[in-house]
Amino acid sequence: MLCLCFGNAGGNTIDCKQNNIECHWSSNVLAHVNLETAQCPNRKPTAVTYSMLAELIATIKSRMRVSAKTNALVRHLGKEPTTCDGTTTKLCVIYTATTTTGDAGSGLNAIPWVAKLIEAQRTMEEMQTLAVKASKQAAAMEMLIEAAKTAYAVQTVQLLEKQDFIAGTDGKDRAAKPETTNNGTCKAKGVGTSCKYGCKEISENSEKKCVVDPTYTPKQVNGAHQDSTTGNMNTTGSHSFVINRPPLLLACLLLA
Repeated sequence: MLCLCFGNAGGNTIDCKQNNIECHWSSNVLAHVNLETAQCPNRKPTAVTYSMLAELIATIKSRMRVSAKTNALVRHLGKEPTTCDGTTTKLCVIYTATTTTGDAGSGLNAIPWVAKLIEAQRTMEEMQTLAVKASKQAAAMEMLIEAAKTAYAVQTVQLLEKQDFIAGTDGKDRAAKPETTNNGTCKAKGVGTSCKYGCKEISENSEKKCVVDPTYTPKQVNGAHQDSTTGNMNTTGSHSFVINRPPLLLACLLLA
């Protein structure tokens, strides 16, 4: 805000109650703009905030005066708008655009430098809104990344457990292995119905014995083998397990 304390000659004005600065109001005032603006503080703030702009706009609008001039209301800065001739107590700036009526009028917002401040305020408000939105998107992406890491880790552990079970590398031979058939194992089965699956019963010196059956062939079903002890089909062959490794789906969340 420029305090209008300039006069055509020396002395004091009642507008600002301080020593007057001669700036030749009776001549071309534009030639003395630098002299006028030099009286204003021009140090830039460390940071321009939304609240600072809002406060400045409110202050400017509150300082604008409304007076009657020739049967019409005018908005102005300065003491008296009736006769703005540059003499003492008659310094003013009239903003005629602020009194335009109807849809074409925008009040104090019609003043160009006020409109620029409002535009800056809106831009800063949009920036704050976008910053909040970006923060939410970043948090959502971080959650997705952590979820993807967890899902990948779980699938990896499950796959390793399956591979470990098949290979028997966990210290426990869970996959049943075919038993070697010999006369000792056949003898252990005894005679009768137990003497089978690679063994056969014979009579020797009127004594029944369970010995190896050289003609016996284990049944094979899709890579499985028949246990020589129980006759059950052991499905621990190369085609016994089908390991499905579920694909890891990494999803990116796009927020509108």
